[in-house]
Amino acid sequence: SSSCVMHSQGKFHFAPEAQTARGNCCSQMASCVPCKARQGPFSPKKAVEHADSNQEASRKRPLPEGPAVESSASLERAPMPAASTSSPPPAWGLSSRKCLALSARTFSKGPLPPVSSARTLFGDSDDPAASLNLKSVSSLEGATKVNGFDAVPDWEALVVQASNVAPFSLPQEVLTYAPCREAVIAQFKNGESERKVHCNIELTQEEQQKLAIMRELAQAQGKAFTPALATAATRYLARAKGDPKRAVKDMAATQEWRKEFFQAGPIIDKSVEEYLSHGIVYFTGRDVLLRPTLVVRPARIPAAWFNDKKTSTDRVVRVLVFCIEYMVRYMVLPGHVEGGVVLMDMGGLSLSQVPFSPMKSIMSVLANHYVNRIFKFYVFNLPSALSSALSFGLRMLTERQRQKVQVVRGVEELRQQFALHQLETDLGGSRPAIDKFYPFPLQPRPFE
Repeated sequence: SSSCVMHSQGKFHFAPEAQTARGNCCSQMASCVPCKARQGPFSPKKAVEHADSNQEASRKRPLPEGPAVESSASLERAPMPAASTSSPPPAWGLSSRKCLALSARTFSKGPLPPVSSARTLFGDSDDPAASLNLKSVSSLEGATKVNGFDAVPDWEALVVQASNVAPFSLPQEVLTYAPCREAVIAQFKNGESERKVHCNIELTQEEQQKLAIMRELAQAQGKAFTPALATAATRYLARAKGDPKRAVKDMAATQEWRKEFFQAGPIIDKSVEEYLSHGIVYFTGRDVLLRPTLVVRPARIPAAWFNDKKTSTDRVVRVLVFCIEYMVRYMVLPGHVEGGVVLMDMGGLSLSQVPFSPMKSIMSVLANHYVNRIFKFYVFNLPSALSSALSFGLRMLTERQRQKVQVVRGVEELRQQFALHQLETDLGGSRPAIDKFYPFPLQPRPFE
């Protein structure tokens, strides 16, 4: 499959020695359907059929102009050890197979497998602690370099029970979706541009040169990165407007943040389920470009939380991080759809009620540590008292930042970007108001 680096280079299923290396495919294994289909007993026939059609569609995909010879997710690996039946597969392999099984309705007309069956297949348990043994496992077991950077083990960030992986988290349309040129590289009015699709796609000559500089700087500074950060190097390069030194510095800052945030262990869905039940942050569906859509409603933050501002901010940030980690693991597909959009509903808030501290923390986490994962912010139901403040604030932003924020004067405007059943009625859609927010209430096609 062209969505798997090792496949696109002919280094996995065609290499006899790799056939025995269960689970060791590539850093983007979660995007490779044939790999997932070959992992264990759950191998839906149509998964391979979709992979074949995806491969053919990808061959015809137009690429951005400019010389390019290198993939942004190329790998240098140490010899792969044979799989052991006595130890669990790497965390990334486990979660990708789990996602495939629980998205089974996208590949067949049958129902989802029972939760007990999912546990049997993937070793999951209703006891969240049963998955904690994966938190220190490297995302690329045996890898010494990832994307040209020295690699270190990642921290397990997320534990989701099999029964809580929402249907349609990864619909089949995403597997065959070929992003248009505008979805690959965004062009701004001031002439600047920003790459939106970074993985399993050819880079321009300039990007390759600056990526090489980033690798040299990291090597000289003795910096090693987790696989997730190493493969995100060009995201940080884009955020730094092509400055390799700043990009490496920002990568190091994110790695330190992740170390501190997840040092006590991953976010277990049961630990945030009560927070999610308020509907402050939740996924509702996808837009016309198949990007996951996150709804944020600050007015739903319980008043009791504000008795301690730090506690309220920490809870909101924890819920947000859980949602973004869920999106990265289960909802995006490298080379096709690599980020989402946010609908920020400011309705029901007066100027004195605006939770500035939680909102500032949300924006900071998204901008600094989930770089190029949110492509658009739609702000609507803005109180009149905040309109002038927002207008002033937007003037302080760069052209690139302003392009990502759209103040929606009427929810009808969202209908141009979403199929009606993907949105609730108060957002301009036809879907009844959602009252159960987890597992995420995702909708199937159509998306246009």
